[in-house]
Amino acid sequence: MASSATVSVIITTFNYSDFIVSAIESVLAQTRPADEVIVVDDGSTDSTPNLVAPYVARGVVRYIQQANQGPSVARNRGIDESSGELLAFLDADDTWLASKLELQIAWLKSHPDASMVSGQMIWWHVPTDERKLVAYESMTPGRMRREVTVRNVVGNPSMALVRRSAIEAVGPYEPSLRWGQDWELFVRLSRVGDIGFVSEPVIVYRWHRSNLSHDRRLEQLDMNQSISRWAIASFEPAWQRPILRARSWSVFEYDRARIVSKLDVPRSRMIRHASLALLSWPIEDTIAKAQILGRLLVGEAIYQRASAGLRGKLGRARPVG
Repeated sequence: MASSATVSVIITTFNYSDFIVSAIESVLAQTRPADEVIVVDDGSTDSTPNLVAPYVARGVVRYIQQANQGPSVARNRGIDESSGELLAFLDADDTWLASKLELQIAWLKSHPDASMVSGQMIWWHVPTDERKLVAYESMTPGRMRREVTVRNVVGNPSMALVRRSAIEAVGPYEPSLRWGQDWELFVRLSRVGDIGFVSEPVIVYRWHRSNLSHDRRLEQLDMNQSISRWAIASFEPAWQRPILRARSWSVFEYDRARIVSKLDVPRSRMIRHASLALLSWPIEDTIAKAQILGRLLVGEAIYQRASAGLRGKLGRARPVG
Protein backbone atom coordinates (compact mmCIF):
# COMPACT_ATOMS: atom_id res chain seq x y z
CA MET A 1 0.00 0.00 0.00
CA ALA A 2 1.18 3.53 -0.81
CA SER A 3 0.67 4.74 2.79
CA SER A 4 3.43 2.45 4.02
CA ALA A 5 5.55 2.61 0.86
CA THR A 6 9.08 3.92 1.13
CA VAL A 7 9.73 7.29 -0.49
CA SER A 8 12.99 8.44 -2.06
CA VAL A 9 13.49 12.13 -2.80
CA ILE A 10 15.91 13.05 -5.58
CA ILE A 11 17.09 16.68 -5.60
CA THR A 12 19.02 17.65 -8.73
CA THR A 13 21.17 20.76 -8.85
CA PHE A 14 23.63 22.59 -11.04
CA ASN A 15 25.15 25.84 -9.75
CA TYR A 16 22.12 26.65 -7.61
CA SER A 17 23.95 27.63 -4.43
CA ASP A 18 21.41 30.44 -3.93
CA PHE A 19 18.58 27.91 -3.74
CA ILE A 20 19.87 24.50 -2.63
CA VAL A 21 19.52 25.07 1.12
CA SER A 22 15.87 26.12 0.93
CA ALA A 23 15.14 23.16 -1.35
CA ILE A 24 16.64 20.70 1.13
CA GLU A 25 14.92 22.36 4.08
CA SER A 26 11.54 22.13 2.33
CA VAL A 27 12.04 18.34 2.03
CA LEU A 28 13.11 17.96 5.64
CA ALA A 29 10.05 19.96 6.76
CA GLN A 30 7.56 17.50 5.25
CA THR A 31 4.70 16.40 7.49
CA ARG A 32 5.32 12.90 6.16
CA PRO A 33 9.11 12.51 6.17
CA ALA A 34 10.90 10.96 3.23
CA ASP A 35 12.74 7.69 3.81
CA GLU A 36 15.84 8.90 1.96
CA VAL A 37 16.98 12.18 0.43
CA ILE A 38 19.56 12.16 -2.34
CA VAL A 39 21.16 15.29 -3.79
CA VAL A 40 22.64 14.74 -7.24
CA ASP A 41 25.05 17.56 -8.06
CA ASP A 42 25.40 17.72 -11.83
CA GLY A 43 28.84 19.32 -11.94
CA SER A 44 28.35 22.49 -9.89
CA THR A 45 31.31 24.87 -9.74
CA ASP A 46 29.86 27.15 -7.06
CA SER A 47 29.60 26.68 -3.28
CA THR A 48 26.99 23.91 -3.49
CA PRO A 49 29.25 21.18 -1.97
CA ASN A 50 29.98 23.30 1.12
CA LEU A 51 26.30 24.12 1.60
CA VAL A 52 25.21 20.48 1.37
CA ALA A 53 28.02 19.18 3.60
CA PRO A 54 26.27 19.92 6.96
CA TYR A 55 23.25 17.87 5.90
CA VAL A 56 25.51 15.00 4.89
CA ALA A 57 27.27 15.20 8.27
CA ARG A 58 23.91 14.97 10.04
CA GLY A 59 23.04 11.87 8.03
CA VAL A 60 19.85 13.36 6.57
CA VAL A 61 21.11 13.69 2.98
CA ARG A 62 23.21 11.56 0.67
CA TYR A 63 25.31 13.63 -1.74
CA ILE A 64 26.39 12.44 -5.18
CA GLN A 65 28.63 14.48 -7.46
CA GLN A 66 29.07 13.86 -11.17
CA ALA A 67 30.35 15.66 -14.24
CA ASN A 68 27.76 17.91 -15.85
CA GLN A 69 25.57 15.77 -18.11
CA GLY A 70 22.18 17.46 -17.97
CA PRO A 71 19.02 17.07 -15.87
CA SER A 72 17.87 13.76 -17.36
CA VAL A 73 21.13 12.01 -16.55
CA ALA A 74 21.13 13.54 -13.07
CA ARG A 75 17.60 12.36 -12.32
CA ASN A 76 18.34 8.90 -13.72
CA ARG A 77 21.43 8.70 -11.48
CA GLY A 78 19.20 9.48 -8.53
CA ILE A 79 16.75 6.77 -9.57
CA ASP A 80 19.58 4.24 -9.83
CA GLU A 81 21.00 5.21 -6.43
CA SER A 82 17.64 5.20 -4.62
CA SER A 83 15.61 2.37 -3.15
CA GLY A 84 12.13 3.80 -2.50
CA GLU A 85 8.94 2.35 -3.94
CA LEU A 86 7.82 5.91 -4.61
CA LEU A 87 10.07 8.50 -6.28
CA ALA A 88 9.82 12.25 -5.80
CA PHE A 89 11.92 14.73 -7.75
CA LEU A 90 12.86 18.28 -6.80
CA ASP A 91 14.74 20.78 -8.91
CA ALA A 92 16.99 22.73 -6.57
CA ASP A 93 15.50 26.11 -7.50
CA ASP A 94 12.01 24.96 -6.45
CA THR A 95 10.68 24.26 -2.97
CA TRP A 96 7.99 21.96 -1.65
CA LEU A 97 5.09 22.92 0.56
CA ALA A 98 5.09 20.98 3.82
CA SER A 99 2.14 18.65 3.07
CA LYS A 100 3.26 17.56 -0.42
CA LEU A 101 4.31 14.00 0.38
CA GLU A 102 1.49 13.40 2.85
CA LEU A 103 -1.20 14.50 0.38
CA GLN A 104 0.24 12.66 -2.59
CA ILE A 105 0.94 9.41 -0.75
CA ALA A 106 -2.67 9.40 0.46
CA TRP A 107 -3.87 9.97 -3.11
CA LEU A 108 -1.81 7.08 -4.46
CA LYS A 109 -3.13 4.84 -1.69
CA SER A 110 -6.70 5.50 -2.89
CA HIS A 111 -5.76 5.11 -6.59
CA PRO A 112 -3.76 1.87 -6.81
CA ASP A 113 -3.84 1.79 -10.62
CA ALA A 114 -2.26 5.23 -11.00
CA SER A 115 1.30 5.61 -12.25
CA MET A 116 1.88 9.01 -10.63
CA VAL A 117 0.26 12.00 -8.98
CA SER A 118 0.91 15.71 -9.44
CA GLY A 119 -0.66 18.77 -7.82
CA GLN A 120 -1.03 22.54 -8.02
CA MET A 121 1.75 25.14 -8.21
CA ILE A 122 2.50 28.50 -6.67
CA TRP A 123 4.43 30.50 -9.29
CA TRP A 124 6.82 33.02 -7.75
CA HIS A 125 8.37 35.72 -9.92
CA VAL A 126 11.40 36.33 -7.73
CA PRO A 127 12.53 39.72 -9.19
CA THR A 128 9.13 41.35 -8.49
CA ASP A 129 7.97 39.04 -5.67
CA GLU A 130 4.73 38.41 -7.57
CA ARG A 131 3.05 35.11 -6.66
CA LYS A 132 0.08 33.36 -8.20
CA LEU A 133 -1.59 29.97 -8.16
CA VAL A 134 -1.25 27.86 -11.31
CA ALA A 135 -3.99 25.23 -11.34
CA TYR A 136 -3.87 21.87 -13.10
CA GLU A 137 -7.02 19.94 -14.01
CA SER A 138 -7.80 16.37 -13.04
CA MET A 139 -8.75 14.28 -16.08
CA THR A 140 -9.99 10.81 -16.85
CA PRO A 141 -7.22 8.44 -18.01
CA GLY A 142 -8.47 8.57 -21.60
CA ARG A 143 -8.57 12.35 -21.72
CA MET A 144 -5.16 12.60 -20.05
CA ARG A 145 -3.61 10.31 -22.66
CA ARG A 146 -5.06 12.56 -25.35
CA GLU A 147 -4.34 15.99 -23.85
CA VAL A 148 -0.76 15.22 -22.80
CA THR A 149 0.17 14.69 -26.46
CA VAL A 150 -0.69 18.33 -27.23
CA ARG A 151 0.86 20.12 -24.27
CA ASN A 152 2.31 19.39 -20.86
CA VAL A 153 -0.82 19.27 -18.71
CA VAL A 154 0.92 17.56 -15.78
CA GLY A 155 3.43 20.14 -14.52
CA ASN A 156 7.13 19.89 -13.78
CA PRO A 157 9.17 17.14 -12.11
CA SER A 158 9.11 18.87 -8.72
CA MET A 159 5.34 18.37 -8.58
CA ALA A 160 5.39 14.62 -9.22
CA LEU A 161 5.31 11.54 -7.03
CA VAL A 162 5.86 8.48 -9.22
CA ARG A 163 5.68 4.76 -8.60
CA ARG A 164 9.04 3.12 -9.23
CA SER A 165 7.21 0.22 -10.85
CA ALA A 166 5.75 2.60 -13.45
CA ILE A 167 9.18 4.01 -14.33
CA GLU A 168 10.53 0.48 -14.57
CA ALA A 169 7.70 -0.31 -16.98
CA VAL A 170 8.30 2.64 -19.34
CA GLY A 171 11.96 3.48 -18.78
CA PRO A 172 13.63 6.48 -17.10
CA TYR A 173 14.17 10.04 -18.35
CA GLU A 174 15.37 10.32 -21.95
CA PRO A 175 18.96 11.64 -21.70
CA SER A 176 19.09 12.95 -25.28
CA LEU A 177 16.48 15.64 -24.56
CA ARG A 178 17.79 19.04 -23.41
CA TRP A 179 14.27 20.29 -22.69
CA GLY A 180 10.90 18.64 -22.24
CA GLN A 181 12.31 15.44 -20.75
CA ASP A 182 9.72 15.60 -17.95
CA TRP A 183 6.84 15.97 -20.42
CA GLU A 184 8.13 13.10 -22.57
CA LEU A 185 8.22 10.85 -19.49
CA PHE A 186 4.70 11.93 -18.51
CA VAL A 187 3.44 10.86 -21.96
CA ARG A 188 4.87 7.38 -21.42
CA LEU A 189 3.58 7.16 -17.86
CA SER A 190 0.07 8.12 -19.01
CA ARG A 191 0.01 4.96 -21.12
CA VAL A 192 0.57 2.56 -18.21
CA GLY A 193 -1.62 4.16 -15.54
CA ASP A 194 -3.69 7.12 -14.49
CA ILE A 195 -2.06 10.48 -13.76
CA GLY A 196 -3.89 12.31 -11.01
CA PHE A 197 -3.72 15.53 -9.06
CA VAL A 198 -4.21 16.65 -5.51
CA SER A 199 -6.21 19.87 -5.31
CA GLU A 200 -3.75 21.72 -3.07
CA PRO A 201 -0.53 23.49 -4.08
CA VAL A 202 2.47 21.24 -3.55
CA ILE A 203 5.42 23.35 -4.77
CA VAL A 204 6.66 26.89 -5.15
CA TYR A 205 8.15 27.33 -8.61
CA ARG A 206 10.70 30.14 -8.56
CA TRP A 207 11.14 32.17 -11.75
CA HIS A 208 14.48 33.93 -11.48
CA ARG A 209 17.00 35.65 -13.70
CA SER A 210 18.78 32.38 -14.47
CA ASN A 211 15.67 31.08 -16.27
CA LEU A 212 15.58 30.90 -20.04
CA SER A 213 15.97 33.96 -22.27
CA HIS A 214 13.40 34.48 -25.02
CA ASP A 215 15.85 33.17 -27.64
CA ARG A 216 16.42 29.98 -25.68
CA ARG A 217 12.66 29.63 -25.17
CA LEU A 218 12.29 29.42 -28.95
CA GLU A 219 14.79 26.56 -28.95
CA GLN A 220 12.82 24.95 -26.15
CA LEU A 221 9.59 25.32 -28.14
CA ASP A 222 11.15 23.54 -31.12
CA MET A 223 12.14 20.58 -28.97
CA ASN A 224 8.79 20.48 -27.19
CA GLN A 225 6.98 20.50 -30.53
CA SER A 226 9.05 17.50 -31.64
CA ILE A 227 7.95 15.70 -28.46
CA SER A 228 4.33 16.49 -29.28
CA ARG A 229 4.74 15.14 -32.83
CA TRP A 230 6.29 11.95 -31.45
CA ALA A 231 3.49 11.50 -28.91
CA ILE A 232 0.74 12.07 -31.47
CA ALA A 233 2.33 9.73 -34.04
CA SER A 234 1.69 6.72 -31.81
CA PHE A 235 -1.63 7.83 -30.28
CA GLU A 236 -4.57 5.47 -30.53
CA PRO A 237 -7.18 5.62 -31.97
CA ALA A 238 -5.37 6.81 -35.08
CA TRP A 239 -8.37 8.78 -36.44
CA GLN A 240 -7.83 11.39 -33.70
CA ARG A 241 -4.26 12.14 -34.78
CA PRO A 242 -5.10 14.82 -37.41
CA ILE A 243 -7.13 16.75 -34.83
CA LEU A 244 -4.34 16.47 -32.27
CA ARG A 245 -1.77 17.66 -34.84
CA ALA A 246 -3.85 20.73 -35.65
CA ARG A 247 -4.30 21.56 -31.98
CA SER A 248 -0.60 21.05 -31.29
CA TRP A 249 0.41 23.25 -34.23
CA SER A 250 -1.90 25.98 -32.95
CA VAL A 251 -0.49 25.79 -29.41
CA PHE A 252 3.11 26.13 -30.52
CA GLU A 253 2.44 28.87 -33.09
CA TYR A 254 0.62 30.86 -30.41
CA ASP A 255 3.55 30.47 -28.03
CA ARG A 256 5.96 31.52 -30.78
CA ALA A 257 3.86 34.59 -31.54
CA ARG A 258 3.97 35.65 -27.87
CA ILE A 259 7.74 35.16 -27.67
CA VAL A 260 8.74 36.83 -30.96
CA SER A 261 6.51 39.81 -30.16
CA LYS A 262 9.14 40.67 -27.53
CA LEU A 263 12.07 40.25 -29.92
CA ASP A 264 13.58 42.49 -32.59
CA VAL A 265 12.22 40.54 -35.56
CA PRO A 266 10.17 41.64 -38.59
CA ARG A 267 6.51 42.23 -37.77
CA SER A 268 5.59 39.97 -40.69
CA ARG A 269 7.11 37.04 -38.79
CA MET A 270 5.09 37.86 -35.69
CA ILE A 271 1.89 38.12 -37.75
CA ARG A 272 2.62 34.83 -39.51
CA HIS A 273 2.90 32.93 -36.21
CA ALA A 274 -0.22 34.60 -34.79
CA SER A 275 -2.22 33.92 -37.96
CA LEU A 276 -1.23 30.26 -38.04
CA ALA A 277 -2.17 29.90 -34.38
CA LEU A 278 -5.68 31.17 -35.04
CA LEU A 279 -6.28 29.48 -38.38
CA SER A 280 -4.90 26.02 -37.55
CA TRP A 281 -7.31 25.53 -34.61
CA PRO A 282 -9.71 28.49 -34.21
CA ILE A 283 -12.12 26.86 -31.73
CA GLU A 284 -9.77 26.80 -28.73
CA ASP A 285 -8.44 29.91 -26.93
CA THR A 286 -10.00 31.91 -29.76
CA ILE A 287 -10.10 35.27 -27.98
CA ALA A 288 -6.48 35.11 -26.84
CA LYS A 289 -5.29 34.16 -30.33
CA ALA A 290 -7.38 36.90 -31.96
CA GLN A 291 -6.13 39.50 -29.49
CA ILE A 292 -2.45 38.88 -30.17
CA LEU A 293 -3.11 38.84 -33.92
CA GLY A 294 -5.00 42.13 -33.66
CA ARG A 295 -2.19 43.71 -31.67
CA LEU A 296 0.37 42.71 -34.28
CA LEU A 297 -1.75 43.76 -37.27
CA VAL A 298 -2.52 47.31 -36.11
CA GLY A 299 0.40 47.91 -33.75
CA GLU A 300 0.42 48.13 -29.97
CA ALA A 301 -0.31 51.88 -29.74
CA ILE A 302 -3.40 51.77 -31.98
CA TYR A 303 -4.60 48.55 -30.31
CA GLN A 304 -4.37 50.12 -26.84
CA ARG A 305 -6.20 53.29 -27.95
CA ALA A 306 -8.96 51.22 -29.55
CA SER A 307 -9.26 49.02 -26.46
CA ALA A 308 -9.43 52.07 -24.18
CA GLY A 309 -12.12 53.61 -26.39
CA LEU A 310 -14.16 50.42 -26.35
CA ARG A 311 -13.88 50.18 -22.57
CA GLY A 312 -15.03 53.80 -22.29
CA LYS A 313 -18.07 53.19 -24.46
CA LEU A 314 -19.00 50.09 -22.46
CA GLY A 315 -18.57 52.05 -19.23
CA ARG A 316 -20.91 54.81 -20.42
CA ALA A 317 -23.54 52.40 -21.71
CA ARG A 318 -26.87 52.40 -19.91
CA PRO A 319 -29.31 49.49 -19.68
CA VAL A 320 -32.37 49.84 -21.93
CA GLY A 321 -35.82 49.90 -20.29
